[in-house]
Amino acid sequence: MDDGSTDDTFARLQAYGSKIKLFRHPNQGAAVSRNCLCRKAMGDVAAFLDADDVWHEDYLKAQHDALSKHSNSIASFTGFVDSNQFSQNSWNSLRPDSSVTIEPMDSIQFFNRYNYLPLQFPPSACCIVRDVLDQMGPTPFPLNFDSVEDYGFMNTLPLFSKPIIRNPLPLVMYRLGPASLSSNRVKVMDLTIRLAELLLRRYEEEAAPGLLQSFREMFPAKRRNYSKYLMGAGRVSDARHQIWISIRENRNLKSMLKSAGLLACSYFPSALQPKWPRQFRHENYQ
Repeated sequence: MDDGSTDDTFARLQAYGSKIKLFRHPNQGAAVSRNCLCRKAMGDVAAFLDADDVWHEDYLKAQHDALSKHSNSIASFTGFVDSNQFSQNSWNSLRPDSSVTIEPMDSIQFFNRYNYLPLQFPPSACCIVRDVLDQMGPTPFPLNFDSVEDYGFMNTLPLFSKPIIRNPLPLVMYRLGPASLSSNRVKVMDLTIRLAELLLRRYEEEAAPGLLQSFREMFPAKRRNYSKYLMGAGRVSDARHQIWISIRENRNLKSMLKSAGLLACSYFPSALQPKWPRQFRHENYQ
């Protein structure tokens, strides 16, 4: 899908002829493009590849082998690195083999890994069984949540209560460029919180008790993190509002005490307050 490119991307892709099916529409963002391609895809497994990511030449074979051996799984991931961490020569010399241990995760394990250990499960390292993708409906990637649509997709997977697997080999590379150097973390966190509020309603209707509990334990921590960025941006009132919601919705005493402590810190004189995270942060490391 050419999502409204303004250079010669479309012409270059046309040179591949019948080897690929090429589509084009005005720029509408990642969610619209992915959803459109999901509806057009014909295979039993769907794989995603964003414009700034690169697959190892054995990526699809490794994913196929993993899903074939773990046929009850609904999705498979591989390891992931960025171009600052891995030299091209080292990456090209990597060869997947049958000795690699594939890690199975149940719904709760995947949910916790995704929400507490960021950057382990990017879409370009994901293959999903087509039947499950179809059950997600016409918009598996939620619309109107630009830059956090992945969050909605990944947090929908646990609701199917099926195993998800991961091959630890780094078979996907993210190419760092000028556009990826920084992001407005307050905006990203605001969208994440709003999407999480919608997801919570769905979890309350569909999730098994243990998974719902995991969501309810995660959400206050997510609000706390958001409040820290709000404090760093000088939006003290908004930060305190998020902390109060975190306290009110909390079902875990330890987490509640963390929120209460954070709230108290927000009233300290500036010189005594923690060093709040900046609004603009390097999105790959911070």
